Amino acid sequence: MLSADLAVRFARVALANVEREYPRHVLHLLTRAGEELAPRKLHPAFYGSYDWHSAVHMHWTLARVLRLYPAQSKDITPVLDRHFTPEALGAELAYFNAAAGRTFERPYGWAWLLELQAELLRLGSEKWSGALQPLATELARRMARFVGGAPYPIRAGGHGNTAFACLLSLDYSRTAKDKALPGLLAHCQRQGTGK
Repeated sequence: MLSADLAVRFARVALANVEREYPRHVLHLLTRAGEELAPRKLHPAFYGSYDWHSAVHMHWTLARVLRLYPAQSKDITPVLDRHFTPEALGAELAYFNAAAGRTFERPYGWAWLLELQAELLRLGSEKWSGALQPLATELARRMARFVGGAPYPIRAGGHGNTAFACLLSLDYSRTAKDKALPGLLAHCQRQGTGK
């Protein structure tokens, strides 16, 4: 179990990270000259931290700490209120629906976004989970298509590893009762065992 003292420390680190725009590792497919690359412009909800998936993970940390230790709400709630607006999350979804976002953060970042949504659902925040739901639905659909069409699992120890991504996606699927991932567990099990 996460102690209160450790939760406060994790929250402090996460709060600093989600608001810090630079330094930033930008992974972006340029499709025309003059594209905007400022992190806050590209990703108005997840601009902080070193990269997009780390920003998502830091938001998950805040949601988890808030659920386990509601006394931390005075520091965490205003930040999540600012980041989880329908406008900011709509811009995140628009990025994924544009040419640069087709495979952006696949599968690691997708899975962390789904795990964040699962945590928001467990937290019971309809405002935040409702704002995140369109992006979660899209990435769940993509994850099911990606893993379902993969001829073999990716087991390299990096961000492309499908085992870790599937674990987070399955947690989301169970928590959200998502219909987009119904065969994911069976497919992953068949891939891993060769059956």
